[in-house]
Amino acid sequence: MRWYKAIRKILANEPETWLAYFHGQQLQSMPHMIRNKPVLRGIFWRLFYLLLWMFKETRFRSKPSVKRGQTCKYLVFADTVNQANSLNGVVDALREQGELVVAICKSKFLGHPERKERYVPYHLGPLDDIKGLYLLITRWRDLTESLSEQSPIAARWYFDKFCASYFYLVYFYRLFNRLRPEFVITANDHNVPNRCMLAVAHYMGIKTVYLQHASVGRLFPALRMNYAFLDGQSALDTYLVCEGNQPAYPTSVPAPSVFLTGQKKNLRIQRPVDKPYIGVAVNTLDRADLVVCFVNAVIESGREVCLRWHPAQAPADINRYKRTYVGNSKVILSDPKVDSISQFMERLHCLVAGNTSILLEAAVARVCPVYFEYQPPDTPDVYGFVKHGLALHARSVNEFLSWLDLDKLGLNKTAVQYYSASFGTEWEGREGKLVAEHLLKLDRKVCPKSLWGFRDVKAFR
Repeated sequence: MRWYKAIRKILANEPETWLAYFHGQQLQSMPHMIRNKPVLRGIFWRLFYLLLWMFKETRFRSKPSVKRGQTCKYLVFADTVNQANSLNGVVDALREQGELVVAICKSKFLGHPERKERYVPYHLGPLDDIKGLYLLITRWRDLTESLSEQSPIAARWYFDKFCASYFYLVYFYRLFNRLRPEFVITANDHNVPNRCMLAVAHYMGIKTVYLQHASVGRLFPALRMNYAFLDGQSALDTYLVCEGNQPAYPTSVPAPSVFLTGQKKNLRIQRPVDKPYIGVAVNTLDRADLVVCFVNAVIESGREVCLRWHPAQAPADINRYKRTYVGNSKVILSDPKVDSISQFMERLHCLVAGNTSILLEAAVARVCPVYFEYQPPDTPDVYGFVKHGLALHARSVNEFLSWLDLDKLGLNKTAVQYYSASFGTEWEGREGKLVAEHLLKLDRKVCPKSLWGFRDVKAFR
């Protein structure tokens, strides 16, 4: 039962309520999570949902299939398409240098040819399920008592999120013991699987590497890994505010060496000169009916629209957009499962979106970002794009259309660099290679202070 003792020690350092970070620590600060009731509520219904998830994620042979004695230097983990897009450049650059890299992501994201070349799928195995269920049984009482004291909603609505941590901890503990990586790399620090991976790595003494995959907010956890490659000063300023978002008790987690290395997604594009589209990007919180009203107003003005939804968009929303616009010559649909972010951006003259970091990606791609609230948000301008001059704020569709008529759309280079430090430098478009070179030098014990983009942050010590 060595695995059991190890997982117990990991959970003592980073318990379930911190591994399921947003549900365990920030639930009351995220109105949409307590406003939108799940269909299945109550602990036993959430356990039923957990079992369905477990069977869906399990294969007879756990993946990736690892032979005894096989090792790797770098283990790269992506749990979403957006995370993978931020990690691709680093994976490619490390492999070009002859490094042994094992990159894993969910099998449902491997439909795109480029991702198939870089990643192998990961799945739980039957033994992982048995161990995860054993942890669930042995920790049931403590977890339910902790959640009841903290938030009844957390237990009744999201109990499965906390329990999922058992299965991820078991999986990564087994995988790391087999592969013995020297570095683990991920692009998320707040989702359950990513935090479980980092927690196991901290316990095993494996160096942890974090690449930002999207803009960060003040509700994010404190920055705690060995090396953090942030996009720009904006992210660092935000993470300094997040220092209070950590346990009050002492924990064995590293303080990071921080590098500002720019936005990591490959956004080098060649925009056609004829008829660039008005881009409209939506996320999971945007109301589909209001998005449709906005798009209709734009196309009625004689413009053409390219509409893109979030990779995690609800199927009902996607179906609504398809029913409304399939066959409409003035609207093309950009499915993130088919179109890369670069393919989307290269069509655009400007991009309209609400509280989503795709506005930063647009600016980096030299597409003018416009902030527009399809409905009143819980937190306006959550990433400060308007405040810091990155995006224009259109308060109505008519105001936005008037800007198009007057050709008022442009970019603020200083603002873009605040969010993406490599913008306009020799490293623009080569951020993945920059991170890879840093990792190779850090492995050779080169002093972090001598590397491009290093920031000496005393608050993290």
